[in-house]
Amino acid sequence: MNDRADWPGALLGTDDLEALAEAPGQRLTVELLPDGRMRAPNPQTRAILRDRLRNAEVLSTGRGWAVLRSLEPPTNEPPPEREVVVTGSLGDSGISVIDFIGFLATGYQTGVLTASSGELERSVYFAKGDVVWASTNAPDERLGEFLVARGKLTRDQLHAVISQTGNTKIGRTCVERGFISAHTLWIMIQAQLQEIFARLLSMNGGLWAFARVKAEVLAESQFQISTQGLLVEALRRLDELQVYRQRVRSAKLRVQRVRPGVDGQVQTGDLVLRLEPSLKEEATQLLRALPGSATILELMRLLGKGEFEVTRIVYHLLRANLLEIVHDVDTGPIPRRTAVSKTEAKEVLDIYSMALREMFEAVSRISRLPQFSAAISDFLRDESGNGAYAALLRSVQLHADGSLDEEPIYTAVDALSMNAQGLSDALSELLFFALFQATELLGRRKGDDLARRIKMIHGLLTQTRPATP
Repeated sequence: MNDRADWPGALLGTDDLEALAEAPGQRLTVELLPDGRMRAPNPQTRAILRDRLRNAEVLSTGRGWAVLRSLEPPTNEPPPEREVVVTGSLGDSGISVIDFIGFLATGYQTGVLTASSGELERSVYFAKGDVVWASTNAPDERLGEFLVARGKLTRDQLHAVISQTGNTKIGRTCVERGFISAHTLWIMIQAQLQEIFARLLSMNGGLWAFARVKAEVLAESQFQISTQGLLVEALRRLDELQVYRQRVRSAKLRVQRVRPGVDGQVQTGDLVLRLEPSLKEEATQLLRALPGSATILELMRLLGKGEFEVTRIVYHLLRANLLEIVHDVDTGPIPRRTAVSKTEAKEVLDIYSMALREMFEAVSRISRLPQFSAAISDFLRDESGNGAYAALLRSVQLHADGSLDEEPIYTAVDALSMNAQGLSDALSELLFFALFQATELLGRRKGDDLARRIKMIHGLLTQTRPATP
């Protein structure tokens, strides 16, 4: 596939798709007046209402959308260029958009799947079941910003391209002006497509819709990526990102190297050697590129990598005590941590005990509890990997059913002057490690069911945890 990017005309087929994806179009909106009449400011909307909905039934649906079904015989009008045929709600209450994408792949379907949440909208285009294009209205996800964020284009170069073409045909113009090669653009467009696809899967609290579009337009795409392959990779990243987000909470997080102690601590190179083999090269590259301190966004530009890749490396370097989180000086002094009360700590511990018991029970049903318990024990004793939480996690002991032994934790919390947020953050490290191990043992279907239950239990923290002082 990459060889084709060196052909002079390799990108010609993307023009129609780029126009299709980026054409703003006028939404077919309606407004319900106080007296019950409906006002349609757009002529095309009025034509649809006049031709199809003179007499219609309002079907009962979830919040945020409505369905009108015409009670009159259909007309013989030609089909529209884009016809919505399936729609649903994003989140646990609706049909899983992941399952529906699987249907599109196995059914060799052609069309565009669009997910909307508030003002945010992402679309993925399918041709005979394969993904061929993606689009987004999020400014930081558009191709120009995507290239800048990964260090392939400077901000000045992007401004020059936009002043020449507006926000259309950014990629072609960059190649024509010699800012990037056609081969680089080819790789970056595929990376952008994968990023939009993964972010669409993580959207919640909105709607999704699948529409038929003209097959000949989608057939022009030079890209054709296996949907099943994208799904597997995107779901793997989503699962891992849940763990990483416990410490690397956003792309604006700023980190710096841990300063060596005066008494001669283990050298950086020795600590890097202790990392997993797959991380060593990337970790060394990041440490060499790190200019004092930097945010995840800045590291993405320096390394030419995506947010997931940089977040992954930073997370493991934080756990290995090679990086530390920087608190910006203009935010004022960091409030002194005061130890959480025993009553407040118990509220937090009860929720984590509930989640751990759920996992122990699920794993015991498949007779894998000894392996599961051993992995958790190794994690709790791994001082080099648990970073700032090592002291607290050393105190953690589990009962046979997975629940937490509370007294040793109370003692450690008091000695460390740890507040409720710190206690929860430390136990989250344990919880998500345990969840990762449990899902590996249980397999995909049972693991997904367990993860949903744990997510619901973990969500109880927002209702009980006191505000951080």
